[in-house]
Amino acid sequence: MERKPIPEGFQEYIMTEEEYEEILLLTAGNDYGLVENSILITFWKKLADKYNFEWHTGEESPNGGKYFLAVPRKE
Repeated sequence: MERKPIPEGFQEYIMTEEEYEEILLLTAGNDYGLVENSILITFWKKLADKYNFEWHTGEESPNGGKYFLAVPRKE
C-alpha cells in the first residue's frame, strides 16, 4: 500500500484498535444525532493528551483506517 503525503505542520498518528473502534461508534452515533459533539471533543482531548498533539487539529488521515493527522504540541 502506497503511503500518501502528510500536509506540512501535521504528523500522522495511529490509534490502538480499541481507540479506533470507539471513534467509529462515536462518529456513527453523532451522524444519527445519538452522540453529542461534546463527547467527540472529550475523545479527541483524551487522544491529544496521550499522543501529545493539539486536540482541535485531529482529523482523518488520507491513509485511512486507524491513522489520523494532527499538529504536534509545541513544548
